[in-house]
Amino acid sequence: MDEDYFLAVSGKPLTYYDTFSYGIQSCFLARCRSSDGHPCKQFLLKSRTIFQKVLIKANFTTRHVYPFALDSDVRLTNRKNWSFDGKSQITYENLNKKSSLTFFGLHGRLYDVDKLLKNF
Repeated sequence: MDEDYFLAVSGKPLTYYDTFSYGIQSCFLARCRSSDGHPCKQFLLKSRTIFQKVLIKANFTTRHVYPFALDSDVRLTNRKNWSFDGKSQITYENLNKKSSLTFFGLHGRLYDVDKLLKNF
């Protein structure tokens, strides 16, 4: 493996343009490039790295947890290659041995934490 991947965990609200704040919890693997001394500064859309298996488990404080799996060129990963237990675990197994993951993980939404930061 000669490409950088990062395992990221976040529970910090996500703010868009100082207008909206969304309650987010995430745990994911991402193809990234470090730059200017900052790890994982650029998310990349292509990869040559082939993972055989990936398992991600996380503890969420919400029941609203959503899986995601993307291959190179922002293609949805074949549904046969991954499974989600509906709560806290996503598993990937590369059945065709050709797919290269770029993003893979779980995204939790804390809807009760969402708020409007600016009135229109």
